Amino acid sequence: MKKNLKSTLALVLCLLMLMSTAAVSFAASVGAVKALKVSAVSDVAVKVKWNAASGASGYQVERSTDGKTWTQIAKTTALTYKDTNVDAGAKYIYRVRGYKGQATGSYSGKLNVLTKPEKVEAVTAKVKDGATVALSWEAAAGATVYKIYRKDSFTDQYKAIGTSKTTKFTVTSKYATGKTYYCVQSYAKKGGMTSFSALSASTKVTLKPGTVGAVVASNQTSSGVLLHWDAAPGANQYVIYQRVATGDSSYQKIGTTKKPSYQVKFDAAPGTVYFRVCSMAVKGEKSIAGANSPALKLSFKPKKVAALTLKEAAYNSLTLLWTKADGASDYLVYDVNAAGKRTLIGQTKETTFKVENLEPATTYTYTVRAVAETANNTLYTDYSPTLTAATTFGTVATLKYSLDSDNQLYLLWDALADVEGYEVEKLVNGNWKLIGNVKSTTFDATGAESSKKLTPGTDYTYRVRAYVKDGGEMVYSSYSEPLTVRAVPEAPKNIKTGTGADHSVVLEWDAVP
Repeated sequence: MKKNLKSTLALVLCLLMLMSTAAVSFAASVGAVKALKVSAVSDVAVKVKWNAASGASGYQVERSTDGKTWTQIAKTTALTYKDTNVDAGAKYIYRVRGYKGQATGSYSGKLNVLTKPEKVEAVTAKVKDGATVALSWEAAAGATVYKIYRKDSFTDQYKAIGTSKTTKFTVTSKYATGKTYYCVQSYAKKGGMTSFSALSASTKVTLKPGTVGAVVASNQTSSGVLLHWDAAPGANQYVIYQRVATGDSSYQKIGTTKKPSYQVKFDAAPGTVYFRVCSMAVKGEKSIAGANSPALKLSFKPKKVAALTLKEAAYNSLTLLWTKADGASDYLVYDVNAAGKRTLIGQTKETTFKVENLEPATTYTYTVRAVAETANNTLYTDYSPTLTAATTFGTVATLKYSLDSDNQLYLLWDALADVEGYEVEKLVNGNWKLIGNVKSTTFDATGAESSKKLTPGTDYTYRVRAYVKDGGEMVYSSYSEPLTVRAVPEAPKNIKTGTGADHSVVLEWDAVP
């Protein structure tokens, strides 16, 4: 009995050893899976593939989310597998091993995969102003970040302009760009991997410069004004237009500026003028216009001449002088008679006017008014205060002199009728100096200066004018032509005599300045 039991145990042990040896031999015949890689990844599926393993009749596909816990998700005889049970933007780890019957081969290396997030849908764009666009879209499953793209024409390539972790993004431009296209791309970032979705559908936006608000005026004069306004979003230039109320009904362009202000200047006051400003976005030859501002109405009238003065009186002319009147292009000069009637006698753009062919020693009255003449209109001011002035009574004609050897100088001239006296002036260091007042027609130029003698050989220049008193006012004639007199030089000194080689007499003396 014991002998049979031992024989039976030996047989069982032998069978077990044979089975173990057969199993080890069969397992060793299934090779390891190599070259595991992804052939396609989307937001709804992952497709993996691998090379065939020797001795394998099929393959076990396993998946993990952390690399520790594995789940067999498929058994297949193919060399590819499409995993459709995935979430968008999720990380998965795959491995594969071959099998034959009960025997299995070694696992392939681990393959890390990040599925794509969902594609962004329903991108909307709202223009906030001429340079700002607010983008928004629906959240895409699996997305952790969104990338925003823009292009400025339909044929351009999209360029990334920013990212957002939310479903909103604000785009601010330096100036309006007209038609602009936007799209959004979702992507996921996990475990050092990044996975992008396809671009969303394009959204078109049209950016125009904002409208200039109210235009206001400051520093207004009769010939100009400073216009200014608030900057318009999306604008990098402004065009200024004006319309003169009495002219063509259309607006005319008068200038451009990059600043929200513009100085307007007129050659002459134009009357009532309307201004408006249009915002512009300009880049190279491309320009986009915004809407025109509301019109600003201003009135420009020339100032009247404040005061009229006498610049110069002569025996047959009077020269009038006044200050420039702002906004005036011309001045009209009137003679005023004793009854107060005004007669136009001249027009000038200057601020002086010479009235000629007058009677000597005669009183005249004048007034001036400014005028603004433009292509569309003529505006007149009120008259200036009047000026009453008198011509003189002729001019001292030829001024003569008498000079003796002792440098005693007398000036002489012909008498003028109905004068009360004469003033004599001397040119000193470039200025005329009054040196005498006489009633006769002879003047002792030497005695007038404390009996000083003239400096020998020196030039002296004089002029004379006549005068009368009219109601307590001095009325003068024009000056005579200046007279220049050279004083008698000193007598030669240190005269010496000598004899020449030919018995002639030789005289020598010191040079006289």
